[in-house]
Amino acid sequence: MKAYLLVNSVVLLILFTSACVAENPGLAVVRSLEEAFNSKDIDATMALFSDDATVNLLGVGSFSGKRQIAEWLEGAMHSFGRVEFDQIVAEGSRVTWVWSFYDASDQSLYVSFEIEAQVEQSRFRAIDSGVPQSPKKSGTPSQSD
Repeated sequence: MKAYLLVNSVVLLILFTSACVAENPGLAVVRSLEEAFNSKDIDATMALFSDDATVNLLGVGSFSGKRQIAEWLEGAMHSFGRVEFDQIVAEGSRVTWVWSFYDASDQSLYVSFEIEAQVEQSRFRAIDSGVPQSPKKSGTPSQSD
């Protein structure tokens, strides 16, 4: 009986999770961007952006349209080993997450951005960031110390 309940619970969890992903395409687009970037697949990455998309990353630059975004992303793909997306929240067409870039040489955290994006028809329309957060270096006291 316990095994039956456990199996039913797992099935319900899978169905609920699948329904949540299906209900919000923004979540799927964000996960696809992470996967395409880490695969260094610029074509798959750019397929996730609308033709008139914009990307504004404080301290990095502003990019309008697929050509400018592709140029920036190709450079970022070569400069960074990988990215990680955490704390993803998708509500309607608005998606927020933390986008962390890792150094290509030693895989240490290089910089993170809090991101807010607008997704329309399963494509990014706009990506905007807050102030970039550099990782705390070992041996560096925090402001509260």
